Amino acid sequence: MRFLIGEKGNTLNSFEYLLSTTRQFKNIKIVVDSNNYKEKREKSLRDLARKKGKAVLATGNAIKLNPMSARERKIIHEEVSFMKGLQTESVGEEPKRYLVIRKLEEKF
Repeated sequence: MRFLIGEKGNTLNSFEYLLSTTRQFKNIKIVVDSNNYKEKREKSLRDLARKKGKAVLATGNAIKLNPMSARERKIIHEEVSFMKGLQTESVGEEPKRYLVIRKLEEKF
């Protein structure tokens, strides 16, 4: 299974992309998964977002996360958006684009 999934799901994502670029699947959304990897990864990313968000709120210091795919960054952005007083920002260029979680600046 790990060979099909690849490092951080890269093989799954690449295979999904390859299928979606073929002419016969052009207007169809293709989802490829193995052993519920994507569901498990999403849960762990949401847990990470909540944990890091709480740390930012407690300390006031911004936290930089490791580079991740656009899909994974979207999950983090979404989860942090549910936490009051926080914001996220994507920084850098692909494939090393990463997120920074920081406190919202208060406006007077």
